[in-house]
Amino acid sequence: VEFLEGMASSRGVQVIATTHSPAVLEALSEPTMHNAIVCGRVPGTPVTIMRRIGDIPHFKEVAKRRGIGHVFTSKWLEVAL
Repeated sequence: VEFLEGMASSRGVQVIATTHSPAVLEALSEPTMHNAIVCGRVPGTPVTIMRRIGDIPHFKEVAKRRGIGHVFTSKWLEVAL
């Protein structure tokens, strides 16, 4: 994660990656986490929502209090989308 963030910053490029790993997400710097995009399905529909994590109300506070792993492995994030 540090390598990818460093390369993106030094080259002025955007990195697109996907993961389901809370450990990878915990390794993100705060600015990268803030700008990361989360995808989630709308129950009962074929619709997928994409939202910038920094735009999700209370994400920062909940992640700080409960941990990134909890946010991504509980249903909190799906409800917040």
